Amino acid sequence: MKSAIIVLIILGNSFSLPAQNWPGLPVEVVSQFGTKLPDGRFEVEMGVVTESEETQAPWDGEVVFQGNLDNPWLRGWNDSRGDYLSLSGPDLIRLQISGLTFIPGNDKNKFQKGDRLGLFVSKSNNLNSPLSKYYALSVYNSAENRWLNPSQQFPTWLDNRDPVVVQAQVKGENGELILLGPRSTMGIGYWSIIVDVYDLTPGHNRPLAFQYLGGFLNGTPFFEWSWDQLQIKKGVYEGTDGVGVPQSSGTLWPLGRVFVNQGTNIFDLMVKDSQGNITRRTYRLIGSLRP
Repeated sequence: MKSAIIVLIILGNSFSLPAQNWPGLPVEVVSQFGTKLPDGRFEVEMGVVTESEETQAPWDGEVVFQGNLDNPWLRGWNDSRGDYLSLSGPDLIRLQISGLTFIPGNDKNKFQKGDRLGLFVSKSNNLNSPLSKYYALSVYNSAENRWLNPSQQFPTWLDNRDPVVVQAQVKGENGELILLGPRSTMGIGYWSIIVDVYDLTPGHNRPLAFQYLGGFLNGTPFFEWSWDQLQIKKGVYEGTDGVGVPQSSGTLWPLGRVFVNQGTNIFDLMVKDSQGNITRRTYRLIGSLRP
């Protein structure tokens, strides 16, 4: 049997899905929405490993289409993603589930929450997990042409690992770089702040996207970013309210320019993941009259 993509368009009255069950349990997240890929794109899926064999419908839906890799629409998908289903609702919210096979003969037009949709077949190879099955989720608002963060659409899962702050540095107008410690001296003037941050999930050490990143100078926010949604317009990635995604490089994030006054300036950094784990760092930027 071929593995499958299932596309669900959710029945509801808002662009946030009801907090229902996962397609397979238990849940261990191994890839995250917003993670920057080697080719420069940003991940719109969330990868999950589970020990469940069966795929269950997380809510009620109506099947409007079923396809497979013979369909030209799917030729861009890799070999692990074969047939797919589409369940339709008025809000045109779509949920894609990949890494399973549709059950032969399961051709009814409507599903109810908990109905069996298929079987997970993709192996969780090289993921260093005792769980044997892998699937991926993506949530798409087709009315507004936006991808939504799946981690905000499903129940919470066990995650006791805090986001990681590798380092923070500032770059002066003349190109001078200073690696920040708890207390760092620099010239008075404008400095650009760059941070190296990412999230981790239990049992996996692959750097993943955080949920929220904030930079504050003397208590005033000068940078805030949240991975709530993602839209692509003419090759440009935009987040919430059409704000462009900062030009990050891997896990390096430019927070922008700040003016360092003479004396002590407090730079606070906060990183939060989708399950509420928070990492904070405080740096004292000492503005000095240099010769």
